[in-house]
Amino acid sequence: MKKKYIFIVFLLFFFTGILPPLFVSGGAPFSHVESSLSTCITIFGQLSGALVLHCFCSRFVLPRPRPRRHFFVLLSCATVSFGLLMLISAAIESLCFFFPRFFVSQHFVLRPSGFLSCFFFVLSLITGATYEEVVYREFLPETALFCAKAMSPRQWLHSSVDLCVELCSVLIFAFSHRYLGLPAVINAALSGIVLRRCFCKTGTVLSGCIIHFLYNLLLVIFLLLSKLSPA
Repeated sequence: MKKKYIFIVFLLFFFTGILPPLFVSGGAPFSHVESSLSTCITIFGQLSGALVLHCFCSRFVLPRPRPRRHFFVLLSCATVSFGLLMLISAAIESLCFFFPRFFVSQHFVLRPSGFLSCFFFVLSLITGATYEEVVYREFLPETALFCAKAMSPRQWLHSSVDLCVELCSVLIFAFSHRYLGLPAVINAALSGIVLRRCFCKTGTVLSGCIIHFLYNLLLVIFLLLSKLSPA
């Protein structure tokens, strides 16, 4: 595929799939998940979108052949990344606890109404994590880097381009969580750096998808336990 077509695809998805979440205000995700048609459509849309974007990057953007990482490298990087995500979350929650006036966290409330509701909720966590990893850790930074370097072939500019693209990708991911409050934005920014680093180290988006899903699932479990515990 010619570089100009890759640039057109990038712009189309940037304005239709990446910019809109930045302007979402109010509401809480997964506040009431049911086995409805809209939920099924959302899950299917996220999975199909992630698959298309991943195939696009693998075919036209990412270098080939890609180096294969040893399983121990993948496991160690994933473990360290997951630990860092939990530390970041604990630090943010500590800030919310000690400085509630400045750090107001807006947690969603899960309202399970049976097995199907819980099943679709977990499935939504899986598809949401997969979609975000493919979009914000693979498609957005890698395609932006590809297009930027294609338009500025001077080697001495590439380091500045890399830094600018990586920073913009992290900020876009962070501010797509602004409807959840300042703590969520800070958490998303720091977590985005960790997950992007994991992608660069492992060379695969799969590890980030698994880490992201397990991280979200643990946060949900902790939130439920906190709500069930006596005051």
